[in-house]
Amino acid sequence: MAWLHQDNEYKPAQEAQQYLVDNKIGKRFNGALQVENSELVSFVKHLSWLTRCNASLPYFHFMDKGQNIIGNICQYGNLHLGTLNEGTDQLIRAFVDESKLIHLDSNSCFNQFGKASAIGGRSIHV
Repeated sequence: MAWLHQDNEYKPAQEAQQYLVDNKIGKRFNGALQVENSELVSFVKHLSWLTRCNASLPYFHFMDKGQNIIGNICQYGNLHLGTLNEGTDQLIRAFVDESKLIHLDSNSCFNQFGKASAIGGRSIHV
């Protein structure tokens, strides 16, 4: 998997790679991950840094057990969610409306976390 084959000197990317190693996700890993709810915040944090900092990674998609939501984290670190049924769509829209999250249309994804369009620490090794 490309996330462990590209060393990155950017501290958040190094911490994310170490998180994978600490959780026994090595260079030969090839499969799916099931993440416990208690570990989800930490896992998503590290996944977002890996995605932001390693330009050779594909998008990694995730889904809930009930197959109601599919999502990914893009190169800008934005969370993209798609709902797979009307009931879940209504729940997610209500949640977003009550939170600090915002709806973006599909053509307005950009770096929400920086003052420039460049992504700090992002690199590709070929």
